[in-house]
Amino acid sequence: MASKKLPTIPGSDCDERKRKRKLSNRESARRSRMKKQQRLDELIGEEGRIKEENKKLSQMIDATTNLHLDVASNNNVLRARISELTDRLRSLNCVLQIASEVSGLVIDIPDIPDTLLEPWQLPCPIQSTPASVDMIILAVVLQWIGFLLPVPSMTGCRTQLLHFVPCSLALSTDRVLRASLLCMLDTLLDLSRQLVRDGCCWPDVYSAGGAPPPWGGW
Repeated sequence: MASKKLPTIPGSDCDERKRKRKLSNRESARRSRMKKQQRLDELIGEEGRIKEENKKLSQMIDATTNLHLDVASNNNVLRARISELTDRLRSLNCVLQIASEVSGLVIDIPDIPDTLLEPWQLPCPIQSTPASVDMIILAVVLQWIGFLLPVPSMTGCRTQLLHFVPCSLALSTDRVLRASLLCMLDTLLDLSRQLVRDGCCWPDVYSAGGAPPPWGGW
């Protein structure tokens, strides 16, 4: 007995295709959502890394800024110190020059170099001579270098040890400081007179005791 074909329902094939299409669309949407979620996770992770890098860069910028401010402040201090030391060096060179004129010793007084091009080299070799009264005079002058600055000559004579007075005292209006200054000047004057009496050729106009010291009216 021959088998008979079952009659097909006209709408069944169409429904099956629709069902398969829906399943395919759902699967495609699921894969698309997974890709989007994966991409979103990657972007979120990258955002976190960028924020962390930005934080580190901000910290480095802050540290560099603080370092720059510290260096600028130190540079200002060093510039002020250089200016101060340069002025002091000029004053010391003047002291050495006058000391050389007074004592008759040959002192090598170097010029002030350019501090921006080379470091300071300040050799001050003194001619080797036996110990003498001149050496004592020079020692007295050098002992006062840390406290003395040259002031304008009061008598027109540059070879005067007493023309070097402590500037902080000479410019002071305090009577106690002036008294201390006069005491130191009298001590140096007595020393110079004693050296002249002992036979040292000191060109001191006050050694003979004729003219009064010019600072007597201070």
